[in-house]
Amino acid sequence: MLLAYGAGWQAIRITIGHRPKAARILIPCAVSLSLSALAGIIGSVHILSSFCRALVITGFNACALYDLQKKTTEKTHAENILWNLLIVYTVLNALIVPFIPWLPAPFGAKGTTIWSVTAYNFMTIIEVTVVALALIAIPRERLAALHHKLTLQDPLTGAGNRRALKEWVTINYINKKPIVLLVLDIDHFKSINDSCGHVTGDKVIISVKSVCEQILPKPSSFFRIGGEEFIAVFPYTTLHDALTTGHKIRQEFTKRSTNFVGQNIEVTLSIGGAIRLSSGTPWLTLLDSADAALYTAKREGRNRIIIAR
Repeated sequence: MLLAYGAGWQAIRITIGHRPKAARILIPCAVSLSLSALAGIIGSVHILSSFCRALVITGFNACALYDLQKKTTEKTHAENILWNLLIVYTVLNALIVPFIPWLPAPFGAKGTTIWSVTAYNFMTIIEVTVVALALIAIPRERLAALHHKLTLQDPLTGAGNRRALKEWVTINYINKKPIVLLVLDIDHFKSINDSCGHVTGDKVIISVKSVCEQILPKPSSFFRIGGEEFIAVFPYTTLHDALTTGHKIRQEFTKRSTNFVGQNIEVTLSIGGAIRLSSGTPWLTLLDSADAALYTAKREGRNRIIIAR
């Protein structure tokens, strides 16, 4: 039985991406087995053996709970169910330990009773069933989450795509915090592709993402919504800060891009922005304002940032 609990813990470790630790289940099980072999039907060794068994079961549950707690990525629905189950069983088993000398077997060291055997079997079956179902569901949920993530991701840059932007807007529709929305467009991108090739063009596009990751304040969101067009969203503090951020992005992009497109081609960004001060401003209106500011920047000579007032 203890080996089964230990194996369940190791199965959970493997499922969430940890290496198995066989010694951590074999040593406690060997100690418990030795005490059981020495114990009689009654007596201090029998009570000690019952204590050891209860502690080992509690420990295995607690270790599985700890491994789940250490998981850095967001938990799936099945992992959350497993997490809650392990909390309940760890607490229940820990509460039983002090009362081992007075509880009937298999909970404690006293003689077995019908209710104790029935209750113990019922608890064990529930835990085993839920753990087994969770271990089946977790990989499937992870795969589904990965597929969903890929549908929201631009394959070239790793930034969010149009679908991701739409989902982000839906989630943040009633967000009352002031934000800045910037629309970024690579100037004369078609001529870069034509003169330097699509491989260089891809490097230029990737450079936009890299520069924005470095310069945008946290938290921020970044999306590629077209061939050479991007959207960045970040918290608003002052108009000066928003303009400064846009200028830094524009300057750093030009500085980096010249290194791999050659000195004869000027690689620049035009940026249009808009500020949403309250949830009363519709997102579509905000995007239209930023787009209008972008086209103004292009008409006025490109390689500049304009934020709608």
